[in-house]
Amino acid sequence: MRSIYLFLAFFAVQVYSIDLDKITVFDKTSFKKIELQISEFSQPKDPPIRGQWMKKDEYELILKEFYENQQRDTIIYAVPIELNTCGYWNDSDQYANQKGIVGDPLHPSCYDVDDEVIYLNSPNTLNTNFISLERTFLKDKTSKIEKREVKDGNKFKNIDVNVSTSIFDRLSVNNTDTSFHTLKVNFDFETVKNTFNAFNLWGLIKIKLSYSNLSSDQKIDQYASIKYPTEVITQEDTLTADFHGYLLTYGGMTLQTIIKSQVDDEVLVKEYLPDEEYLPLIKIQPVYPRRAQERGINGYSIVSFDINEDGTINNIKAVEGMCGPVGSSQSNYRSCTTFDEASIKAAEKMKYKPRLINGKAVKVEGVLHKFTYELSS
Repeated sequence: MRSIYLFLAFFAVQVYSIDLDKITVFDKTSFKKIELQISEFSQPKDPPIRGQWMKKDEYELILKEFYENQQRDTIIYAVPIELNTCGYWNDSDQYANQKGIVGDPLHPSCYDVDDEVIYLNSPNTLNTNFISLERTFLKDKTSKIEKREVKDGNKFKNIDVNVSTSIFDRLSVNNTDTSFHTLKVNFDFETVKNTFNAFNLWGLIKIKLSYSNLSSDQKIDQYASIKYPTEVITQEDTLTADFHGYLLTYGGMTLQTIIKSQVDDEVLVKEYLPDEEYLPLIKIQPVYPRRAQERGINGYSIVSFDINEDGTINNIKAVEGMCGPVGSSQSNYRSCTTFDEASIKAAEKMKYKPRLINGKAVKVEGVLHKFTYELSS
């Protein structure tokens, strides 16, 4: 029985990563990393010693770098914020009628399809529709049996108690900006509609490398009793940060930043119109042709197509196909059409993020895509 391997190869595709000027995305692994950074930063360090053969200019540069690093006591992280299309409470909802919130926004951060803008902290009747950067992650959960003295009427009894402890890492952010913002999206509506998942909203936070920003609190949620011999404990290890700003990206490229000024509460807005290459959003694995599988034929097929402004593709055609028996090298392949039909059918289902010029989606013609078909021995 042969195993089937399908390899997808992309030509002239530039893949973008999130460029946040070396800002790290905050997730559940960040707590431990930041604790280590605080520990390392808090340890006293002696300045470097000039070596016997070290020139004065070289030593001064090393010394300058050392003292600059000593002053870098703040790190910046980006906290992911959920971005939805805007929805509103309607009069058919009983809860909305009871609370008097018919017509109020459902989400604190969303894209309005009518106004074609992104709203942050949209005002609502209850004054509660604010972005929160607080995050909580379960770090550990333990359970053990301990002997405890528990009151039973007027007497005390020693019983086995199941002590269940849940430990959470919690991010607390001071002074999060809750003011209402409107972010213009300099893309045509169809581009936003078809590539909405490429938009990402972030909350920027500043963390001072100090033990004063680490704290721990433990509470007993349930005491053990004769009837319920279980004690439930919750521990929260809290990291405190300060709000720094909001950031909107598209495919990893910065679109807009809203940075809170260090001097006062003035908000500074920067806007960019990026040029970007097309990027595959949906990759399709073609069906290995049965006849080729039965005959033990490997090969590949290169197809050509156009990527439209909305990311769909058309004008698909096979431009090259090569085949050979299992175990042969590609240098011994011969021209064939065996895999052309399967490759064209797979290409029809593909989806791309379109190329952008000055923030506007444009059509790209003659894109090449290679499907490789290989059977193991």
